[in-house]
Amino acid sequence: KAALSWRGTGFESSTDFRTLYDFIRMTSPDDFLAALEHFGVGAQNWVYGDVNGHLAYGTFARLPIRQHLENEGPVEFPVFLPMPGDGCCEWVGDVPLEQMPHAVDPEKGYLFACNGDAFGYTLDGDPFNAPTSQGSPFDLGYRAARAEELLQAGVEEGGQMTVADMQKFQADHRSPLGAALTPHILDAVTAAEAAMQGEPGSDAALAGFADDQRVLDARDRLLGWSFQAASGALPDATDEEKADAVATSIFNVWVVYVTQRIVGPRMEADYALQFAGRFRVNLFGQPSGLATYDEQMGDSLLWDNPDTLEIESRNFTILAALVDALDFLENPDQAGVEAEGGFGTSNMDEWLWGKLHTLTLKSVVDATFNIPSPADFPDGYPRWGDNFNLDASNVGFDDTKFTFKDGPAIRNVYTLDPAGQLAETVIPGGQDGSFLGDHYSDQFDLWSVNETHPLVGDVETLVPVAESCYRLEP
Repeated sequence: KAALSWRGTGFESSTDFRTLYDFIRMTSPDDFLAALEHFGVGAQNWVYGDVNGHLAYGTFARLPIRQHLENEGPVEFPVFLPMPGDGCCEWVGDVPLEQMPHAVDPEKGYLFACNGDAFGYTLDGDPFNAPTSQGSPFDLGYRAARAEELLQAGVEEGGQMTVADMQKFQADHRSPLGAALTPHILDAVTAAEAAMQGEPGSDAALAGFADDQRVLDARDRLLGWSFQAASGALPDATDEEKADAVATSIFNVWVVYVTQRIVGPRMEADYALQFAGRFRVNLFGQPSGLATYDEQMGDSLLWDNPDTLEIESRNFTILAALVDALDFLENPDQAGVEAEGGFGTSNMDEWLWGKLHTLTLKSVVDATFNIPSPADFPDGYPRWGDNFNLDASNVGFDDTKFTFKDGPAIRNVYTLDPAGQLAETVIPGGQDGSFLGDHYSDQFDLWSVNETHPLVGDVETLVPVAESCYRLEP
């Protein structure tokens, strides 16, 4: 028999409301960080800005130190797994706040978070060799890198970025994973063509892939990809957006199948997602840093399928996954969002990402009240974006259901101006939670195309246009 007990910071008393109380009264970055010292449970990325041009960031929270993490040597019990109850892994204190991520008035003139690893402790693939365990997994850093790229470009162009600039950044859906991994697909096709032509030193096992016209056509589509994860499925889509949408479909379906080929023979398919992040990036870009690196092979052993007698190379696995993806995309027996399938046609012009990557805000009452209305969009709203975009639009890696999994529940942009705060905002559905209300879904049209409306905060502006008011008296 086994017994489990739980201990969590949320089970103990905390002073989180003191943080909110102090936020209302803070007037400086020092006040901001001092207020965060009282926030104990549920770490958040907090950002501060004021009309005097000061910026600050902090993510203070109680983060326990376990006894076994203080010892030198390999960590036998990762912090995200159940610990032994023999006393070896008890809490011995909290990570000091000065060792938690925070910043004040950075020289660059901007701050960003993007769910990344603020200290870079996990970038080597090992979250257990850091001075303190700050958690894992984090976003791979693609979103943060893109944010910095756009912000730095704005600084170099003069630094006076506008609300419209910030909204453009929030709407950015360049595919960082596509930009990182597509060159490997193109290299593999080139290697297959060399093998088909019998070039010396080429891998003969690849020759058959170059004899598949679909592979060559897919290569051409990826060659022309701007790495914008475009929808392409709305009536006003341009030819360029449609071309990008086709490439986005090919790439994202390939990602699923290449993950399955790498991970599937070695463990349950349900665990594929656990290996979809830093592991995959390192497998493609830095295989020599993995424990599975083989000197003789000059690559990771994970590229070889252990269930076959032949030794399969990186290029073979990449191209075999591409063929899997093309079979899926054109399969007429399993097509459409509901079937979690492709497009049911071999005409690549029809492979528009927005037909697979759709968004539906589901009503808990009845599908009739879904947003958008099923009468207008039976399969959901065609949405741009894939994994790790600034405009988060995640689809995952572990199945062929490419619908919108998660993204921003609210978008805000503020201008901190001594003359008065200017703010823009939008939420996915509407202000009214009742499907009978006039404002149940009236913000979706704005949110879906990354537009906003003014956020009015002063009484003089708000009252004259208010539809109703409530007077609260003591």
